[in-house]
Amino acid sequence: MNQSRAKWYWGAVAVVFIVGAFLRFDFVASSTHSMKNHDTKYYNLMVQQLLEKGVYAYKEEQPNAKVTPGFPLFLAGIYKAVDYKQHDPFPYVRYIQVILSLATMALLFQLAYRQLGRAQALIALLLAAVYPPFVYANGAILTEVLATFLLALYVTLQLRSYEKLSLPWALAAGAALGALVLTRPEFLPVALLFVVFYGWKLKQSRKKVLTVFGVTMLVFAVLMSPWWIRNMVTFDKFILLSTMENPLYAGTFEYKNYENTIVPIHAKAEDSQTEVAKERIIYGFKHYPLTFLGWYTVGKLVYLYGPVYTGTGHDPWYTIIPMNGLPLHFVIMLLAAFGTIYALLRYKRSQPLLIFIALLVVSMTALRLIYVAEARYTFTLIPLILLLTADTGKRLYDWFVLKYSKRSKASASIDA
Repeated sequence: MNQSRAKWYWGAVAVVFIVGAFLRFDFVASSTHSMKNHDTKYYNLMVQQLLEKGVYAYKEEQPNAKVTPGFPLFLAGIYKAVDYKQHDPFPYVRYIQVILSLATMALLFQLAYRQLGRAQALIALLLAAVYPPFVYANGAILTEVLATFLLALYVTLQLRSYEKLSLPWALAAGAALGALVLTRPEFLPVALLFVVFYGWKLKQSRKKVLTVFGVTMLVFAVLMSPWWIRNMVTFDKFILLSTMENPLYAGTFEYKNYENTIVPIHAKAEDSQTEVAKERIIYGFKHYPLTFLGWYTVGKLVYLYGPVYTGTGHDPWYTIIPMNGLPLHFVIMLLAAFGTIYALLRYKRSQPLLIFIALLVVSMTALRLIYVAEARYTFTLIPLILLLTADTGKRLYDWFVLKYSKRSKASASIDA
């Protein structure tokens, strides 16, 4: 890139960042944000109880391990810093989330720029700047913004650790993985996906790959150890992540029919939600195989990737793109789907980052099909999905340009 083009390119990058920052700060400042969300309500009560009584418990007054402590401690730190009894802590949480959202944009841009190319990086950055859910989420007091940032950070650091086979990068990746899993436990399998992928890719350096993995997991274990020790002391048993059972149970209600019209429940009062969920799944697949097969495949995929996440409600409505960006959302998902298929089927010709992200999206989607299906839960993956979208869009553009240039040359030769 010559100096003149470089100035235009970096100028465009700066403008996109400014637009993204303006939308996020303006949204938080100009809208009244709903606090009616179920999880928001209980996170707030949980943090106040922790600070005032020293009891760590979600939805209960006695200690429990239903949620990992990453997000509650994030909130508790802000509550404490701003003196929540004198000042409403939620605006502070929202503005900090805006900063995390912008940091996620920066991580996404550098991943695309370093691994895919300048054009893909700018496309991904532009989409991330204006995609409505990335703006709306900053108003919600939920795990999404923090977890999205930590996932992007972890992927960035872990990629570097395996590419360079570097122990310092592995140390940093382990710390990011610990923070991520303490915030959203479902991402722990990503570490296994990394080592399997790079063990396959770097066949001649598998010992070094395993060393990097070992260092990453050692640091991860150090960060997790206070949580594990607390649970051993409090409950006299080892709890790897958390004891929350509701997502599995809620996911068994076909097409969110919570009236439970087709699956009878024979559970005893002492049965856990996991035991009831297993009973529902077995009964449903045995007696209504087509209904449950459809629900656990296409049905949940539609719920996961079809709707546009709009946060937890705000007034007045903040319009970024008409229809909440639904057409844009559809294009993003469509191009990402093609990009995923292309990366996996043409893996010998695909960039390693795209292959890994395709595998990550497929594996995390398969995992989420087991649990309750909400567009909110796919939010954390969308920044990485944008890399697939941007690369596919660039490929299509190059294909059309090449096709048009060939037609122009053919036409010119005929005229001559």
